[in-house]
Parts: sequence; C-alpha cells; structure tokens
Amino acid sequence: MQCINNLGEAMEQITVFSNDLSLNQETKSKIQEIVFRALDRFNNIIRRVEVRLLDKNGPKGGVDKLCTLKVQHINNGKVVIKGEGISIVQAVHVASGIARNVLSKKHEKLTNHKPANRNKVVFNDLLTNNTIENRDES
Repeated sequence: MQCINNLGEAMEQITVFSNDLSLNQETKSKIQEIVFRALDRFNNIIRRVEVRLLDKNGPKGGVDKLCTLKVQHINNGKVVIKGEGISIVQAVHVASGIARNVLSKKHEKLTNHKPANRNKVVFNDLLTNNTIENRDES
C-alpha cells in the first residue's frame, strides 16, 4: 500500500481522464493541484485519485461540466464523488470539496470509534453503581 509523501508523488497518483474534452497539460496540472490541495491532509490514507471530466451538453453551455472523483482509500476501498459546474475548474472544485468532507467524516469515524464505546461503558457503569448505592442506603 503506497502512500503519497510529497507533491511530485501526489501528482503522479492523481490521474485526469476526459473522452470528450480536449485538455492541455497546463489544465491537467491545474486540476491535479486543485485535487491535491483539497485532499492533502489525507495523503497518508489515499492510494490514488482518478478524475473523470465530461461535458454533458456539448457547446450549448450552462451548468453542464461534470467531474467524477474516484478516491481509492487504503482502509475503506473507494469513494466516488460527483460535482457539477459551469466550467471544468468549478466542477473540480465542487467535487474536491465534497470528497474532502466525505473523507473527513470517514477518518473521524475511524479515529473516534473506540473512545465513543468506552465512554458509553463508563456511563453504564456509573448508572449501575448509582443503583447499587441507592439500594444499600435503604
């Protein structure tokens, strides 16, 4: 399981695909940077990110650019997020922001799972002790 350790490795782990949009290298690099900046804090749990871009309406315009992010997560398989926008960059920003929030919640659940159960046990023990103490006093 390979983790991302620096910007160079991160850019290699973020791949950009588009069937119907012609993207130059500068645009691809900008997209990779947007995704990297949004997901940087999770670099130790992300193996790879695929960015798929689609223009749903062609030259008609409107909110028709679609960005699909597939994030391969070390512990939980993969997460697929979709974001729409007027431009490719806006769609990537939307999808990256949603992905950051989803990964944040997943990471929080993984790291806070055991303490939540421990607090519940302590609370139950306190209830049991109070009941026993009340019985002894009568």
